[in-house]
Amino acid sequence: MVAALRQRGERHAFAPGEEHSVLVDEAGQPVPPLRAAGADGGRVGVATTSVRKVR
Repeated sequence: MVAALRQRGERHAFAPGEEHSVLVDEAGQPVPPLRAAGADGGRVGVATTSVRKVR
């Protein structure tokens, strides 16, 4: 989750062209954007999710 928050900051907290750090893997390549996935591994979004209260 921390990595996803960092990636969001990389996308939204800087002006276009402004220098900033980027999360990279052990080979030095940028980590692809993390995406939420359902139990079946498919992508999820607003249209395919809901919130259920746990009692």
